[in-house]
Amino acid sequence: MKRHPLIGVRILDPISSLGKDLFLIRHHHEAFDGSGYPEGLRGDRIPVGARVLQVADSYDAMTSPAVSGKAFERAGQGPTLGQEGQAIRPTGSGGISGRSGKGKGSALKG
Repeated sequence: MKRHPLIGVRILDPISSLGKDLFLIRHHHEAFDGSGYPEGLRGDRIPVGARVLQVADSYDAMTSPAVSGKAFERAGQGPTLGQEGQAIRPTGSGGISGRSGKGKGSALKG
């Protein structure tokens, strides 16, 4: 699992139009507290675009039955972003939640 960002970059590398976006894909599982992967970047060393991808990826994982086994569709169910170890910038995912589906925060806020 922890190698999938590197594998994804290797698969996508031949697509020249992705250019710098490969860097964002590589780091979309870094954590704001430094506990992420593949390089353990922390804080503002994580590219903003990678953090945006992380929010989208996390929301998709919470709401897609193919990934989580069960989608959280009703209010009051499921996790919220930004909990465990402050993976996403603490002020960066304020209202995005698997509970309501109506985010009030911004992934770029900070």
